[in-house]
Amino acid sequence: MSLTHLQDSVAATSRWPRAAVSLTGVVFVLLSPTTATAQAGPEVTPDLLEYVLPAADRFGPKRGDPPVFEGFRINNSNGNQTLVGYAFLTSDVPPEERGYNGPIDVLVGMDLEGTLTGVEVISYRESLRESRGDFLRRPSFQLQFGGKHITDVFRLRQDVDGITGATITVAAMATGIRNASRRVARAHLGRSGPDEFPRHIGTIDLDELDALSWEELFIDGLARQLIVPEGDSIRLSLSLVYLREPAIGEMLLGPSRFQEGIEGLGIRAEEDHLMMFGLSGPDSFVFRASTLLFAQGSDTISVSAEDFSLVGLLTEGKVQRQVRRAGLLSVDQDLDPSRPFEIVLDLSPEGGVFVTEYAVTGEEPVLAANPNSGRANAEPSDPEPPPLAVENTGSAVVESRLEADPTETLVGLARRTEGATPASSGPAADLSSFLFSGAEEDETALKTILGRTSVARVGGLLALLGLATWAFLGKGIRLRWITLAATLFLLGFIDGGFLSISHIIAGISVGPGVYLADIPLLLLVMFTLVTTLLWGRVFCGFLCPFGALQDFLEWIVPDKLRRELPRSVHGRALLVKYPILILVLAPALAGGGVSLFHYFEPFGTVFYWSASPLLWTIAIVFLGVSAIVPRFYCRYVCPLGAALAISSLLSPFRIRRVEQCNWCRVCEHKCPTGAIHGPNIDFKECVRCNICEIQLIERAGACGHEVEDIRQKLVKLPMAGAEGFY
Repeated sequence: MSLTHLQDSVAATSRWPRAAVSLTGVVFVLLSPTTATAQAGPEVTPDLLEYVLPAADRFGPKRGDPPVFEGFRINNSNGNQTLVGYAFLTSDVPPEERGYNGPIDVLVGMDLEGTLTGVEVISYRESLRESRGDFLRRPSFQLQFGGKHITDVFRLRQDVDGITGATITVAAMATGIRNASRRVARAHLGRSGPDEFPRHIGTIDLDELDALSWEELFIDGLARQLIVPEGDSIRLSLSLVYLREPAIGEMLLGPSRFQEGIEGLGIRAEEDHLMMFGLSGPDSFVFRASTLLFAQGSDTISVSAEDFSLVGLLTEGKVQRQVRRAGLLSVDQDLDPSRPFEIVLDLSPEGGVFVTEYAVTGEEPVLAANPNSGRANAEPSDPEPPPLAVENTGSAVVESRLEADPTETLVGLARRTEGATPASSGPAADLSSFLFSGAEEDETALKTILGRTSVARVGGLLALLGLATWAFLGKGIRLRWITLAATLFLLGFIDGGFLSISHIIAGISVGPGVYLADIPLLLLVMFTLVTTLLWGRVFCGFLCPFGALQDFLEWIVPDKLRRELPRSVHGRALLVKYPILILVLAPALAGGGVSLFHYFEPFGTVFYWSASPLLWTIAIVFLGVSAIVPRFYCRYVCPLGAALAISSLLSPFRIRRVEQCNWCRVCEHKCPTGAIHGPNIDFKECVRCNICEIQLIERAGACGHEVEDIRQKLVKLPMAGAEGFY
């Protein structure tokens, strides 16, 4: 870059960002309320409860742990009522599965046999909704969950139909429904008798503890959890497990991470009580140790930052994939684990105080039935429902059966006392053994991901990535056009698997694990990241379907209609996309649910055929201007291009320049993004389209002449009154 060009860029930088930020700020104010409102969902109404549990005529208030709506059928002849099932929200049964951009709140109905009777999506945060429509609430998609049993695997593309381009969200919804249903079943259908419960973390056998899943630790009261809600989602979830011995910590965190936590605590690990902690939710990264304390009788034990020892990425143990952050906590020896104590999360004055009781040894009964009772700002508990005239035919038989066989389930007893013949096969027949087997909620992570991956989709993407690599390294114009056509139809119209700034937003909102949930997305992200860091914006030149669409427009539109912005305007306009990038990322960085990127990124509008007239108007304007000014959108607006432009500054393998470039202007005139100015290339704006490199290979323009010949001609030309060579 020449000194003059650098000075021009600095001058443009000092003038334009202020106006650009002001403009984008106005857009944010105008658009964000609309977007935020669009993401909100309806409350649970009697009609919704009847829809997901149609066999019920009446519903009790939400109560229990986890909380459920009990559904009753009324006998019209005598007015008696019989329990027929439960309805519950998946968000009430933590830990909550998170989709592409956040949690998905689903109302689920389940009968006493463990069969789902219906589901209804209540609300979900999904950036693709603006361009794709409300795809999760499509009746045909939701109806497929009715009739599934909790023992089913709910595996995407095998027993759950997917939605093209929404793999992560659909997989999270299916997993959330399955896991929440299993936890509700274990809590409300699976209690076998008074002799089995309660159990305590300080007395339970290690083998028995190892057989339990992470969720069952909370269901059985072996671990405790404090949840701070925020609207329909969870702001913070704090999980705590008392470690009576190191083996429990190794079981939960894995041996290597447990040892890492011990080393972080130092001498406190030997002198104090140890607990494992887990943090989830947007506030998990700003959690303050001083908000946690323990209360026992009249004693209060405070906690400081030095008492927490965070560990690294969890790759083993029960807590793997269950929380965002985890580690060990040391609690002062003043705490007596032989007596129950309170765990207090004090977020007052704004956030309130959240309390749960923990009994480690069971010397005294646990007083709090609800592990997330609030003190300062808790909602009043639901009033007890009026006495129900529940049919009690065979109740004596039920009691005697429970006494004789504590492992008998209420499901099996209900079937027997009604005189029905128990099924010898099928899902319901396996419910009892399933509830008490300690079955894992999930298969191994790799098996789960592979199970929902389309081999054809992965194969098609690998072929396209191979073609793009061949075209880029081979420096062939015809091969590049073939790649652009394949990109446009495969990633654009057929698969809808194009890369978007929304993927960066999802990584910020949900975490990098969102990329691991979809192998094709992971492949595309890794290819883009590696090629950008090595060579620059190869993705923009070969694998962006919207960029390909603009290139085809340039090819179709006659040359006489095309225009270029003046150099001074072009230099300033290049800066506009960077404030746009900041604008679309700001809500995710702030932990909010506002989505703005679809107003600046028309990919989803065009390739998902959005139903929004506003988004189509924006997309048509971008395409119309890009037909006249080549790659107008890529140059001046694209937030993903801005992110890749910043990353490309690290690229070591840049376009070679030769001495002839000091006088030649052929590549400058042919560059589709205006990145070349004389002998200099603004590399962050270069999309590695191969045009200028092919000119050099083919020795076009001044490259076809030796430097000495050019110099001799330049000496003669001024003498003849000429002003330039080309």
